[in-house]
Amino acid sequence: MKKTIKNTVKFNKLLEHIQRLLIKTINDQKISYEDIADLKTRANLLFDIYNNPKTSGEKKHKKQSGYFKYLLYIKNKNKKNGKRTQATPPTLSVRD
Repeated sequence: MKKTIKNTVKFNKLLEHIQRLLIKTINDQKISYEDIADLKTRANLLFDIYNNPKTSGEKKHKKQSGYFKYLLYIKNKNKKNGKRTQATPPTLSVRD
C-alpha cells in the first residue's frame, strides 16, 4: 500500500469514525449495530487495499510504459542501422 492522498483520507475517515464511537461511549450513549458494521466495512476495505496493493490502473500503466519503451528501442535501433522508421498511419474516418 502506497502512501497516497486517497489512502490517507480513508485512514482519517476511519479514525474519525472510531473517535465518534469513543465519544458516544464516554457520554454513556448506546452504540448501534450499524455503527459497528460501518466501522468493520471501512476497516475491511483498508485491509483489502493493504493486501492487494496493485490496482488495475497500475497494471495498465506498466503495460503502456513497457510498450512505449519497446517503441523507443525499435526507433533507436532503426536509427543506428540507418533504416527509416515507418511513419504512423493517419487516422481513418468513415464518411457516408
